[in-house]
Amino acid sequence: MAMMVELKFDLNTKTFFADCKNLDLKKGDTVVANYSDCKHLATVVEEIKDKKVKENILTEIFKKATKEDILSYQKTLEKNKDSFKKVFEAVQKFNLEMKLVDVKHSFDGTKLFVSYSAEARVDFRELVKYLAGIFKTRVELRQISTREEAKMLGGCGVCGKPFCCVTFLGENPQVSIKMAKTQGLALNPNKINGACGKILCCVSYEHPEYQQVLDKMPPLGSQVKTKQGQGEVVFQDLIKETVSVKIFEDEQNYKICEFTLEELKEN
Repeated sequence: MAMMVELKFDLNTKTFFADCKNLDLKKGDTVVANYSDCKHLATVVEEIKDKKVKENILTEIFKKATKEDILSYQKTLEKNKDSFKKVFEAVQKFNLEMKLVDVKHSFDGTKLFVSYSAEARVDFRELVKYLAGIFKTRVELRQISTREEAKMLGGCGVCGKPFCCVTFLGENPQVSIKMAKTQGLALNPNKINGACGKILCCVSYEHPEYQQVLDKMPPLGSQVKTKQGQGEVVFQDLIKETVSVKIFEDEQNYKICEFTLEELKEN
């Protein structure tokens, strides 16, 4: 039996850990757990056999969700649609520069969560008061990044498959332009950016494999010996694990030849 579990709430793109207590929980189960001082449904995404987890993201499980709990929350999801419309109208009423992304009521109805994205800081104090008056409940506004927005809304990437962040990635990875350069990608935002406007997540988790191959290759501009003579490395193909070498036949004429790393080692 798992001692702890990793939970995923539909209110947040991050995951949380919780002690199973005396509950027999497995991956895929739905539980009622604490989220930001209210009760909400969460899904078990991983079973943990030890307690070596980060203390700052612990939460509490109240019980395993019943069929009645799940049916009740289905009604809440319908309610969320109407609430989104009301919050959207309120944002327009106060003329706030913010993009409304998601509006959800907690399972126990004691809190309304509003997620939004914005390019700058937004003073939403009057908006919160207004919304609290409409919904007669506590209101929590949370500014999210464009990566979180894409993960929350979902969609398909340039590869034609569902976003990696939605399907299998946990925390949003750290992606840098240096990683894109290592992989020899064209540094064109239209080519290397995803729907969120940031560099594609796949650049990050594919980076170690590319770096491993690159470390075995002779650097660009270096001189290497080949079976056709000595030449200068002018191109590295990390996928094929080959290098292109410029070999001079005389002072003016040269040829470009492709060699595998194994062929270079033989010389």
